[in-house]
Amino acid sequence: MEFYEFPPQQQNYTARPALPVPTTPPDRIWSLGFILILAFIALFGSLLAFFGVAGMTQFPGTIVNFYTGNLIDLLISIGLLSACLAALGHVPNWLLRAGLLLQAGAAITAILQHLIDLQVILMPPSTTLYFSLGLLISALNLLGLICLSYGLVRWRPSDVAFLPLQILLALGLSILMLIKLNPPDSIHLQLAGGLFCDLAALLVLVARPACWKISPLIVFCLTSGRLLRLLYYVFAIGPLPTITSAQPFQTFYALGMGSELLFLMGILILAQTQHVKTQSSKPVPSAFPLPIPNSPTSNPSPQPQ
Repeated sequence: MEFYEFPPQQQNYTARPALPVPTTPPDRIWSLGFILILAFIALFGSLLAFFGVAGMTQFPGTIVNFYTGNLIDLLISIGLLSACLAALGHVPNWLLRAGLLLQAGAAITAILQHLIDLQVILMPPSTTLYFSLGLLISALNLLGLICLSYGLVRWRPSDVAFLPLQILLALGLSILMLIKLNPPDSIHLQLAGGLFCDLAALLVLVARPACWKISPLIVFCLTSGRLLRLLYYVFAIGPLPTITSAQPFQTFYALGMGSELLFLMGILILAQTQHVKTQSSKPVPSAFPLPIPNSPTSNPSPQPQ
């Protein structure tokens, strides 16, 4: 009978190297392809806005041609809707997805309003209906930006102080603006609600330092243009303006188109940033996996002597 002598098992093995800490390098966010997409949107959108505003000529008397301005607004709203839907697959949490869906709902309502303005959808003229649609757009925008704000940065202890401040500022400023506009009673409620929603939607990002700390560029894109447009509306246009010249309306439409283009790019930057962060947080498997201790591959089979 033959006997085999087994050598003592050795426990010498090489430890696995520690995985690197996930990071979000800026060069991955600002890739060449993404920069070209933003540049194309900015250039093409600016050309559309220029032709839309330039086409708003004044006829003899007090009639201004709003057709080209409304048409370009419609195209930009369709682009914003497409950007929100395209970004849904690139954000990691349900709050950001809910915010994008609400923004898509606001864009759909804006498209409906533009179709009524262009008389593609024939409805009897109604100031109440027009401002009711505006209130719905403002409310959806407010809910969407609340979700985007807290999806971008979850609740922080500092929000205990800043949330009441945001509400008080929105309430106080909307009252002052309503006094300045002095609308008729038939649209008083709709206009007051729209002003409050518009201001609260801006302040949920602007008056929240946690959002500025995470991404000031996203906050700037989502708020700056719409803030300028709102201020110009309050101090230069008003709810029922008297048309004496095309110039104030050309400026108003230009601010509106620019604000929506900035907002669209803000949505894309948000989606790109969150997508890169998600990809960077995934562990990268080793190309050459090392044997696990006490596994059959770490202890070689004994050879007969």
